[in-house]
Amino acid sequence: MGNTKMNKAIILIMVFFSLIGIAYGESLPAFPEAYFGTITGASAGLTITANIGGTTVGSITTTHDGVYGGAGASDEKLFVCAAGESVCTSGATITFIASGTDSGSSAFTPGGITQLNLSYSAAAAAAAGSTGGAGGGSAATTETLTEIASDSYIINRLEKSLPEGWEDDNLKYSRVGDASTETFGKNTPAGIEEAIEHVTSTKAISVLQELKAGFESGEKAKAGVTRTLTVYNIENLDTGDYVYRTQITLVVTAPKDMKKIKVVEIIPKTVAKSTDDLAFTGETPEVLQKDPVVQWTIDSLKKGKSLDLSYTVKKKLSSIKSYTIAGGEEVVAAPPEEAKPPEEEEDKEDIVPPPKPKYGWLVAAAIVLIGLVGYFAYTKKKERK
Repeated sequence: MGNTKMNKAIILIMVFFSLIGIAYGESLPAFPEAYFGTITGASAGLTITANIGGTTVGSITTTHDGVYGGAGASDEKLFVCAAGESVCTSGATITFIASGTDSGSSAFTPGGITQLNLSYSAAAAAAAGSTGGAGGGSAATTETLTEIASDSYIINRLEKSLPEGWEDDNLKYSRVGDASTETFGKNTPAGIEEAIEHVTSTKAISVLQELKAGFESGEKAKAGVTRTLTVYNIENLDTGDYVYRTQITLVVTAPKDMKKIKVVEIIPKTVAKSTDDLAFTGETPEVLQKDPVVQWTIDSLKKGKSLDLSYTVKKKLSSIKSYTIAGGEEVVAAPPEEAKPPEEEEDKEDIVPPPKPKYGWLVAAAIVLIGLVGYFAYTKKKERK
């Protein structure tokens, strides 16, 4: 907001001096031009400078990803020639530079408000500013480095790929630019055919052909695969040297309940000459071919669930060149058990209850006997009287 007020004040001052110049017939600097728009590939905090003939005539620092300035009256903009530099003549070519790379150009129009969309490539910026090569040297000054916290699990992963003798040195770990994520679209029979061209091992070819045949017949289901590339700079503060490491993370997602899933990673020799140039974190895969083809096996994975697999390449990469083939068997739900019909009850009419003991006559006889004894006792007593 402070910069906006200052820029407006500058414009008003320029207008004031222009009116004076008209009155006195003098030549004055041109009005500034305001720019805003999108800048693809850029994150917040990126500085964009405007240059005419090698002279910096304006700059702005992005506050949001993918845009600089805004169209609103109160939005900050990139003001060009606000200080009235001598190179600011109408029609002069303005070159916009983002982190050392050419991001676009425009012709200077005094007093204009222009929407200009720019582009930015972190990889190009790193290449433009690199002085030590991909493997080591002094860290490039124009790279966007984000230091990794000392207790981060990322450091534990990267430590497996350190140069020999660096284990006890004072090291600084930083992420270079932003991570890039893609969905691998060649997990198909045609993609497997392409991958086999990079394979010489009989065992690896057999595994890939089995997956291809399973995809074609429907006996095997394809798993979803997304891949993320993240580049790290590791600086040795004791020696001043640095190295780059690239971490590849594979996310395998089951589109349905699956079992016996095979994830085969075919890595071209241009990326790594052998598995010795790789460092694996987490579950260690089986090496199907030394130069290099590896395989992870996942026992089972529920529908919609994912599993991360990762490895580190001991150099700087700008893109993922490998083939990731992933598939397995679909878990078929067992058919529900048929309900057994209840056992038919035995016909009650056929069941004859056991005969009850016939004690009724004994009870009657006892009652009669008691009655007779009482009768005779009574009559005998009466006769005595």
